[in-house]
Amino acid sequence: MLKIDLFVHNKIAYLSATEMLERTGKAAIVHPTGSGKSFIGF
Repeated sequence: MLKIDLFVHNKIAYLSATEMLERTGKAAIVHPTGSGKSFIGF
């Protein structure tokens, strides 16, 4: 299994998104281009 280490700002976004997904079934990550949003999805 591949392990991806996220930067701190992406770890915070990931935790927030998973919490929101559990509560509402929807979430979005809004970060600038090149900040690693795709890695959050992986």
